[in-house]
Amino acid sequence: MKKQIGLFTAILFAVSTLMVSCSSEVHEHTFAEEWTYDETNHWHAATCGCSDVELKKTEHTFGDWTITKEPTEEAEGSREKSCTVCEYTVTEEIAKLEHTHTFASEWTYDKTTHWHAATCGCSDVELQKTEHTFGEWEVTKEPTEEAKGSKERVCDVCKYKETAEIAQLDHKHVAGESWKNDDKNHWKECTGCKEQLESAEHEYEWTVTKDATCTEEGSRTGVCEVCKKEVTEKIDAKGHSFCIWTTTKEATCTEEGSKTCVCEVCKKEVTEKIDAKGHSYSGSWEKDDNNHWKECTVCKEKLESADHEYEWTVTKEATCTEEGSQTGTCKVCKKEVTEKIDAKGHSGIWEIAKDSTETESVQMKRVCKECEETETKELEGFKFVKGTTITGTESWTPESRVFVSGRKLTIPALLVSDHEVTRGEYKAVMGSDPSKGSAYDKDGNELEGDAALNNPVNCVSWYDALVYCNKLSKAEGLTPCYSIDGSTDPEDWGEVPTSRNNTWNAATCNFEADGYRLPTEAERDWLARGGENYEYAGSDTIDDVAWYDDNTEEIGKSGTRDVKSKAPNGYGLYDMCGNVWELCWDWYVYNRNISDSTPADGPSAFDALSVGYYRVRCGGSWSYNSLDCVVCSRTAAGPHNRLSSDGFRVVRTAK
Repeated sequence: MKKQIGLFTAILFAVSTLMVSCSSEVHEHTFAEEWTYDETNHWHAATCGCSDVELKKTEHTFGDWTITKEPTEEAEGSREKSCTVCEYTVTEEIAKLEHTHTFASEWTYDKTTHWHAATCGCSDVELQKTEHTFGEWEVTKEPTEEAKGSKERVCDVCKYKETAEIAQLDHKHVAGESWKNDDKNHWKECTGCKEQLESAEHEYEWTVTKDATCTEEGSRTGVCEVCKKEVTEKIDAKGHSFCIWTTTKEATCTEEGSKTCVCEVCKKEVTEKIDAKGHSYSGSWEKDDNNHWKECTVCKEKLESADHEYEWTVTKEATCTEEGSQTGTCKVCKKEVTEKIDAKGHSGIWEIAKDSTETESVQMKRVCKECEETETKELEGFKFVKGTTITGTESWTPESRVFVSGRKLTIPALLVSDHEVTRGEYKAVMGSDPSKGSAYDKDGNELEGDAALNNPVNCVSWYDALVYCNKLSKAEGLTPCYSIDGSTDPEDWGEVPTSRNNTWNAATCNFEADGYRLPTEAERDWLARGGENYEYAGSDTIDDVAWYDDNTEEIGKSGTRDVKSKAPNGYGLYDMCGNVWELCWDWYVYNRNISDSTPADGPSAFDALSVGYYRVRCGGSWSYNSLDCVVCSRTAAGPHNRLSSDGFRVVRTAK
């Protein structure tokens, strides 16, 4: 074959050479000796660079199929065939062999049929499944009157044996001579099996032994005509026979009446009740401003009285400053009323318009989202403190734990309560004042009841403080900061724990929210300094700015004092030292646990001393000495503890 191709190529080359010699413009094609092929054809491809010429492009000429893998019942086989010219090969699968069933030679059978069971493992094929062909029944045990018999028959094909019972023989009864009886029937008894024979109900002949009257029973005796059984029965009293009843009291809608009559037989007089008539409803509803009812047409009593159920339609939309109106139609009686709709009030986010000063509170403003009117108000009792970023150095005086050397902290802009939360403020939000211990004014006069409401609240736990902050935020339409178990609503949190609680310890704080919260330890340290460098919050002389043990432990004078009764610090904040310890957000850890990588909101519970055990409190109190009241004073507080020396102050992240 290769020689033929070579000869053919040589001829073509000679012809092409001749053509070139005849005309220099004719191109001489050249072709490869090897075959080029696809699924249907083969050819010699041009090697001269011309893509539109091919030599001897013809269809494949295939030889016979050759099996390369025999098929079985479990797997497919394969086969192939090749072109006799270019040796192009085609391969394809051979389908699995069909399954050949095999059957047992012995018979398998059930109660009705027999068959040869498949032995090839196929459970859905059977051979010659047919009904049994039984021979005649043969008695294997004769029946008697006392016991059943039995019989059997055999299939002529598979020899399956079927058995069956033969019923007992019928009993032949022999009745006794005398009758037996009970209260209803009489019968004769079989002398053999004692079965009741000729059973029938008694047929009595009755004789009156005592006549009945209107009020007294009589009696009669009956004798059965068949078995002679005797019985005695009562005859009911006849009852009175009345002619005309006379009404003695008329019945009303709600009260019974009465009537009287005389018996025609015994002349006895009897009285009977007449049922109350019941109310008769009118068709229409009666109504007033609050209720609707139906009136009884007889006694005029109000029936089915109920409050109106209104369906409301707005007749005038309320605006930010003007009232609207709505009309309601009672679903039942159709009474119509018109009501005012309160003005919506302005909406929008309050922003700081003017910082606080020593004599003025923070000025707030907002632009209404609906009418664009601008509102202003004073945020009384709060000071605005600008945010800052601090890198701790060794030069802090007095020494600070949170501003350690190299630690960079960002303090956000804050709205800070200029006083510790008072007993009155706590009671207004929480409903009660938990404070214990004595309370005094700045001159040492003891205060009781409402007179003590301006003293700082005490005996509150860290858990109590979270509840207070979120409740106050919700009451003022602010976004609550704290979340417990996925909820910011204290109503969902359950009772405030009185011992350490893992769920409450896992509370989270949204520092971006505009609601009330506890300061972090770093924030409170910064706020206590007041932009100054004093040993105490606002002075180097403790008596100027703080209530502590030396100036409160006069005889009988140990206790809290009025808030804001000492001088403020440079930010205008009072009692940042003394009066009550102030609870902070952070977990309590020792100094060695603070580094330049510790977050601004304090270490995690896993870094804290005795994991999840203490929170931070700062500033000292009325019952502690001056060393505990320095500007950076701090100690540990159990989150569940309610101590007479502990209170708190609230802040808000300023927008």
